[in-house]
Amino acid sequence: MRITKILMVFLLVIFLSIGNIFAQEFTILGYDKEPPKFYKERGQPKGIFIDMLRYIEKEIGYTFHIKLYPWKRSYNKALNAKGGIIGLSKTTERLKVFDYSDIMYYDELMVVVIKGKEFHFENINDLKGKKVGFLRGATFGDEFSQAVHSRLFIPVEDGSHAQRLRKLLYGRIDAALVAPGKAGVFNYIQSDPGLKKEKDKFVVLSKPLKRDPNYLGISKKLKMTGFILKFNKALKKGYETGTFQKIMDSYSN
Repeated sequence: MRITKILMVFLLVIFLSIGNIFAQEFTILGYDKEPPKFYKERGQPKGIFIDMLRYIEKEIGYTFHIKLYPWKRSYNKALNAKGGIIGLSKTTERLKVFDYSDIMYYDELMVVVIKGKEFHFENINDLKGKKVGFLRGATFGDEFSQAVHSRLFIPVEDGSHAQRLRKLLYGRIDAALVAPGKAGVFNYIQSDPGLKKEKDKFVVLSKPLKRDPNYLGISKKLKMTGFILKFNKALKKGYETGTFQKIMDSYSN
């Protein structure tokens, strides 16, 4: 009987050891200041994308280590194969270095101006000659990249949405590009005491610059196309079952 117990304990230890050996973990990076998509609350990652990832990791048997930093830092880490990155837009250049998931989320990139300085806006050409603020290291597709490169408008990069809105308030830029959507704009204004006092001075133009699809991107160096197939399967299930819509709705209440 004692030998049987010892054998059972031995087998249990082996079983747990094998489980640990084959446990699958992956680091996912993202921006730390873009609610409701992703942000930090008391040092912990929060937001729509985070809740989606928690669902997906259970579906595919992974543990995700989610780390949120300033965008440029997260992006550079992803470029150097330190993990995948959420909230990534597609460009021709990025397609050379990243493998992409299916679309995780559609992000509306809004044009914000100061009241009394509104202008007609239909497309990116209407920004011609203006000083336009946007997040350092960010890009929003090939058309946007080409406009920056050709100096269609004067690009003014910064480190945060609140910083950009303050520049707009002080007249240092003509327009601020802010995401995600109008809800995101008002969230940044309400969260900053200085901006909140001046909230009536901000106007969000009715048409977004772009409805930008966001993806999970993983450096091709990591050779994780098999993982992405599993990720996409769980992503599809999350949308088809309505789980992700419930997550999104919970952040709009």
